[in-house]
Amino acid sequence: MQKLQTAKNIVTYLLLILLLFNLSVSGISNYSLSALILKILSSGILLSVFFIHNRQKNESIKSFIKSRSVKHIVKVLIVIIFYLVVTVLYSLNPKYGTQKVISILVSIVPNIMVTYYLLTNSSSREYLLYFLHIISAGFLFTLLSIIIIQPFDHSTVYQFSPFRWSHVFIARTVSFLTLIVFLLLITTKETKSIFFYSLIFITGLSITYLSGARAVIIGIVIFSTFGFLWQLYKKRITPNHLYSVVLIIISFIILVNLTPKQFETEQRFQNMLKIDDGEFGGDGAILSRIQTYTLSLQMIKEKPIIGWGLGSFNGFNNLHWTTVQKYSHNIVLELLSETGAIGLLLFLFMCFKILKNIFSAEFLIFEQSSSIRIFLFITFFFSLFLAMFSKDISSQSLLWLFLIFL
Repeated sequence: MQKLQTAKNIVTYLLLILLLFNLSVSGISNYSLSALILKILSSGILLSVFFIHNRQKNESIKSFIKSRSVKHIVKVLIVIIFYLVVTVLYSLNPKYGTQKVISILVSIVPNIMVTYYLLTNSSSREYLLYFLHIISAGFLFTLLSIIIIQPFDHSTVYQFSPFRWSHVFIARTVSFLTLIVFLLLITTKETKSIFFYSLIFITGLSITYLSGARAVIIGIVIFSTFGFLWQLYKKRITPNHLYSVVLIIISFIILVNLTPKQFETEQRFQNMLKIDDGEFGGDGAILSRIQTYTLSLQMIKEKPIIGWGLGSFNGFNNLHWTTVQKYSHNIVLELLSETGAIGLLLFLFMCFKILKNIFSAEFLIFEQSSSIRIFLFITFFFSLFLAMFSKDISSQSLLWLFLIFL
């Protein structure tokens, strides 16, 4: 019996690890053959372990798939994908548009289904405990690896190697998990838990800062602060919470002042302030976004209603640089330029429904807690905030997760 329980625990840990890994892999916006193979393998392994996990818990996959809520999620996905496919039909780059749709099907959809199952399952509290074990160990390992290897190189894009990591790839996933930990921190009343969450948050914040991903760093500071102020407004902040926040602020100040210059984070923030000549210190990331935003606005003016079709930004007007940048790096501009006002209105309608349902849904994990609902609201807008600065519609893996609230 004990061996059986141990096996179940191992499979549960493995399922959560694979979900977090697939969440990260889904955010890869390099649509090469190797990236596609990686996404297929990652999702395939995730679904295989998900099947084994259900068998061990004597739960039926068929019953889960046939449930009313899952059928509703599937219908929503069909509508979204159908509209994207329609835009591919008149796209200037149908091959690239098709690659985006395939990426959603093979990589994003499995994440949505497994996440929905974990949140609505009767063992959701148990999963949360496993989740904390995984990210505390994973954060510590990642931070040590970053300090030793110093793997971030902001001068190149889409060049992957064991010793050259994507700062966006690391920062987006880690920051999302870090924000969740902070929201747990200011929700709990237990002293030991507050201290434990504080250490995890400091570790995750350190990883995010060392990555040099400016939008992510700014986002986590803004939305963590908002969460804290909300709890303060609701008079749910205890002295222990205040001590933990002071510890976090002191740790962050030390981090900022002691970070080696090789990590470039400080320099990247300084470049944002060099606006006198409009060159931003020659910062390629800022200049390329200005370029992509300008072209996106031009595309919108020319075809505002239906857009140019999914994938059209890549290679637009035979501009070579668009084959490198590939997309708008802003979800609103991408939707308007490639799917038109119709696509944006569909997106905004879904955002409205998601937010409405967050405050009315009755998932088991919520336990009717208003704090949990507010924090889902915060994490949704954090994901939307990140979508304004990087990735494309098919690789917004964090934002896609919120479809479960439809």
